Amino acid sequence: MLIRLGGLLFSYETQDPLVQAHLLPFCVEDSEADPGQEQFQVEKKHFDEIYARLRTSKDADKNYESYLEEMALLWTINNILLTHDGFFLHGAAISFDDMACIFTAPSGTGKTTHIRLWRECFGQRVQVINGDKPFIRLTDGEWRVFPNPWNGKEGWGGRCEKPLKGLCFLARSGGGNRIRPMKPDEALPLLFEQTVMPEEKELIRSYMSVMSRFLREVPCWQLFCEPSREAALVSRDAMFGK
Repeated sequence: MLIRLGGLLFSYETQDPLVQAHLLPFCVEDSEADPGQEQFQVEKKHFDEIYARLRTSKDADKNYESYLEEMALLWTINNILLTHDGFFLHGAAISFDDMACIFTAPSGTGKTTHIRLWRECFGQRVQVINGDKPFIRLTDGEWRVFPNPWNGKEGWGGRCEKPLKGLCFLARSGGGNRIRPMKPDEALPLLFEQTVMPEEKELIRSYMSVMSRFLREVPCWQLFCEPSREAALVSRDAMFGK
């Protein structure tokens, strides 16, 4: 099957019907693909090392074949993205007035709740691009956010891609809602926590280069928030203006 993800084309074959169904919305026919666009061949024979990492990770309780295959595919695609000015991020990406913003934080902090609050406050102006692992890539001098099949347990995701307005790191507050802009050196360790660093030396160099450029060019904020509608208003005002 031919899959379009992050603006790139990937050729991948699987016999697992669950994986096939998950990838199907992003499949394209050969006739729909630009004949001049490069296609990246992804083969399961390269998954063994990733399987080993996944089986010893905190997700080891999800050790079933479909899950392992999909995660290995995701990590492999991420490695290819890194060599083409892109990566995936653990976060929730939304479109607001045709611009994307991403909210990221450790699991359990409240990303899903915050997206629900945005939807309550702003209605149809908000569309979820990807609710768990959006793809981000620099294309034609512009950072853009792309949908993909790995959209979290809620299944929040669409098919639109949008230019990225900014990235917001969420943190629980002891009371009230406040937001502050972040410098690249402040945001870097938090970004590391929500991305996957490869193990190969060449890819590590690509990873560091992409992360550094991303933080130089994309505005970042840190939002200390409660689960309230005010939190959505505070983040909207800072990122998009009142």
